[in-house]
Amino acid sequence: GRFMAQARASDYWNNTVFVITADHNLGGKQLNRLELTKIPLLILVPGDPTFPTNRQVETLGSQIDVAPTVLALLKARGEGAFVGQDLLQPAEHRQAFFAWGSLAGWMNEQVFLMHDQSKPLAAFLWPDDPGLRHNILTTDARAQQAVRDFEAYLQTVNNLMLDSRVVPLR
Repeated sequence: GRFMAQARASDYWNNTVFVITADHNLGGKQLNRLELTKIPLLILVPGDPTFPTNRQVETLGSQIDVAPTVLALLKARGEGAFVGQDLLQPAEHRQAFFAWGSLAGWMNEQVFLMHDQSKPLAAFLWPDDPGLRHNILTTDARAQQAVRDFEAYLQTVNNLMLDSRVVPLR
C-alpha cells in the first residue's frame, strides 16, 4: 500500500501504467499444474479516465501477453515481434504457454498439454477435467492439434530469437 500511496502523490502517477502480476500460484499442496497457472493480473491506468477501474476480464493468457497488452494501452508501436496477444481485445483463438523447469505447458480453449520440450507427455480436456485425471494425448485429435500448435510456437519463438526479431538490436 505504501508504494501505491507514494506513486499516487508523485508527478508520474497520471503518466504511468501500473502492472501487477504473479510469477505463479503457490497455492496449497492439492493444486495440480492447471491450478498453478491461475494467476491474477492487475492493470491500473490512472491517467486514462476511459480505462475502466472495475473491469474484470477472465480470458486465457500468459505472461507472454503482458507486453503486447501494455503496449496497446500505451498506443505504442514496436518494431519487435511479439508472440503474445493483447488480453483486453477479443481474439478468435486464445492460447497460453507456461514453463516449470524442464516442463512446459500449452493451453487453448479446450486442451491443457504438458510437454518436456522434446516430446508431449500428457493432454487433458481441462474445462471438463479440471483435476487432470483423463489423459487424452493418444486418443483425441484435439490433443494432437495442440501438440502441433505448441511445437509450431516453439519453432516460431526460436526463429524470432535467432533472427534477433523479438527485440530489435540497435
